[in-house]
Amino acid sequence: MKNLGLVRSFVCVVFYTAYSITVSAEALPVGNQAYTLDKFIHESINKYSEIRLADLNINRLAYEMGKAESQLGWILTSQGGYSRDASIYGLQSDTVDFSVGLQKLLESGNTLSITGRYARTKTEQVLFGFAPNPSNIANLEINYRIPLLEGETNPGYLHAVRKATIEKKISALEKKQVKEKLILKLIDVFFAVVTIDSRLVTAGKSLERAKKLHLYIKKNINLGLLEQGEILQVDSQIYTLKLEQQKITDLREKQVALINRFLEKELVSTFIIDTDNIYKNKHNLNVHKTIAVVIENNYEIEKLKVQKELIDSALNLSRNREKDKLDVVLSLGVQNRRGDIGNNSINDTDTTGMVKIEYRNALDKRAFSSERLQLQIDKKSNNERMVSIAEDLKYETFDLLKQIERSKEIVKITESRYLNETKKYRDILKRFRAGRSTTNTVIQFDNDRIRAELDSETEKYELAKRFSLLKLKQGFFLKQEKSYENTIK
Repeated sequence: MKNLGLVRSFVCVVFYTAYSITVSAEALPVGNQAYTLDKFIHESINKYSEIRLADLNINRLAYEMGKAESQLGWILTSQGGYSRDASIYGLQSDTVDFSVGLQKLLESGNTLSITGRYARTKTEQVLFGFAPNPSNIANLEINYRIPLLEGETNPGYLHAVRKATIEKKISALEKKQVKEKLILKLIDVFFAVVTIDSRLVTAGKSLERAKKLHLYIKKNINLGLLEQGEILQVDSQIYTLKLEQQKITDLREKQVALINRFLEKELVSTFIIDTDNIYKNKHNLNVHKTIAVVIENNYEIEKLKVQKELIDSALNLSRNREKDKLDVVLSLGVQNRRGDIGNNSINDTDTTGMVKIEYRNALDKRAFSSERLQLQIDKKSNNERMVSIAEDLKYETFDLLKQIERSKEIVKITESRYLNETKKYRDILKRFRAGRSTTNTVIQFDNDRIRAELDSETEKYELAKRFSLLKLKQGFFLKQEKSYENTIK
């Protein structure tokens, strides 16, 4: 009975390790599409709905530039009307008056306007013989306004254009943020499947050895060396391990469903994880250079930088608004005056012109100064956040690099341990067949070898995952996507 217990334990350990080769034939049908991490990320990003929403927002903000640039467009003005009035002499007069004008703000901040006006006035009777009745006056005038203080260099227009540009950049960085969060999820899902598949491979090997042990015991029962109860214990353990196999398969199917959601594939779609290149390009990393690259490619810091540009632009606009308004207006035009005077008529055309200065001063400037002070506080807060995020990234990256270095050492140790445990198992198996070792020792050594194999594979994938997380922080995956987008354009 002691041997029965030992055999049962041995089969349990062996079958669990062999479990995955069988699953590779059952859960991963031949001909399935193989996915590397890069391919998985690329296809998922192109199909993720939140990325498409971010693109729509960027396209929407593109129209803000048109709104800003429209400030320099021509503006059409017109007015007209009829009036009846009485002069100081009690004479009633009827006037029809209308005008049409075009006005344009120039990029320099100056304003150009062209106005045409026509007025017809008729009085009930003529008081003085030299005044035409009815009189027709038509004039065409060009005005040019030059701001000398407030509005000089057109800060309002420049701010609107800069604001539209920066908001589009911010929207693009928010898309980058969505991508990074998605890639982080994809890395977790990818390596979860990789680890499960590793367990399946190890379990498949265990199952094969369990079957061999089953045959070995059966032969020895026929020779009278072992009892029938031992084969029953082996069969019971095989059923138990098959149940465990189904549980792990179910776990993989849940991950497959999640991946199919990211890839927008059919519910029953399956795939194979390609791990052939998962350990390539794992060079030693320079700490300071790596930290600098991470900070340079961080979307939060990039976003704060462009927000700083927007704050600086708003500050310039605020300072300009605080200035007094002093404008020079130049005007040049022609006027035509026609009408009847008794039995005669007149038709005179004259040149008109004007130069004037307009001044305006807000005596209470607290609104302007308060706005400027608030913006200065916003600028300092923005700078503090940049410093804080950069410091956090520095320590996070340093810790991740240390984890990578520790993982490299752990992988070496687990690989050496696995090789050693394999040699131990083969040696004890030879001695067992020669009758120089017990079944309990064989089971113990095989159990140690299986744990060493699982630990070695798990640590390898953990190291690969940490490298992938570092690549994400360095912007590697996003640069790949940008390069691909440029090629298809």
